[in-house]
Amino acid sequence: MVSMAIPKATEYAIKILICLALSGGDPVPAAKVAHCVGISPSQAAKILHFLRWARLARSRRGSSGGYSLRQRPEEIHVEQIIQLFQLTPEEDGDAQADPLERIWSEAFARSQHDWGQLSIAELAQRTAGHWQCCTPIKNRNAVPDT
Repeated sequence: MVSMAIPKATEYAIKILICLALSGGDPVPAAKVAHCVGISPSQAAKILHFLRWARLARSRRGSSGGYSLRQRPEEIHVEQIIQLFQLTPEEDGDAQADPLERIWSEAFARSQHDWGQLSIAELAQRTAGHWQCCTPIKNRNAVPDT
């Protein structure tokens, strides 16, 4: 069976948004985001900048600064993130020239739609135990809702 993987930038953006969702609204420094997600600080900075440009995240300067979500996590869906990082047909000319690649792209789009309806809030809730470094210290011992 062939597994359909999402591009790394999309995966990292989703993980970053989960991390920000779990912060409880507190700003998270870019270096902490990078550590929690397991990417380099420069990769995190680029993706955070892009998420800020897309109006999904906001930044605050200063010693207590960092990044936080601009919208409620329930309002951000995986499908939005996939679309942000997806190439347009003009940018991906090879996919249009190869009929097998076109079929693959269509199948991939259908699978993306299925799980693209998930919200960042749902993903954060379902994976909260993995992201302890993103949760505020006051909430780390809280029992998650089931």
